[in-house]
Amino acid sequence: MKIVKFVIALALLIGLSFIGKTVIENVKQTENQSLYTEVFKQDNGYGYQILTNNKILIKQNFIPAIQGEHPFKSKEEAVLVAELVKKQLLENKSPIVSTDDLSNLKIDTTKY
Repeated sequence: MKIVKFVIALALLIGLSFIGKTVIENVKQTENQSLYTEVFKQDNGYGYQILTNNKILIKQNFIPAIQGEHPFKSKEEAVLVAELVKKQLLENKSPIVSTDDLSNLKIDTTKY
């Protein structure tokens, strides 16, 4: 009888942990879907915005962390930085982009 109770308790524990993991994964997927990036074309380059539920959370017309107002030269550069900022937000970190971040993303800032 003790073995049967143990097996039932173990099965319940495994079932509850599986359900808990599934719920957490679903919440994370919902968060990821409600926070998204868009890149937009400007007169002489690109910018990006981070949106949540169709509302602009961050709009970045220029490359952050460098002096002056310089748009991204390519769509790809804007996407890289936008995705970095989105990742920081999802990790509950401050969405600050440094010159080191730009360098790690291979974005050339020496021309500014």
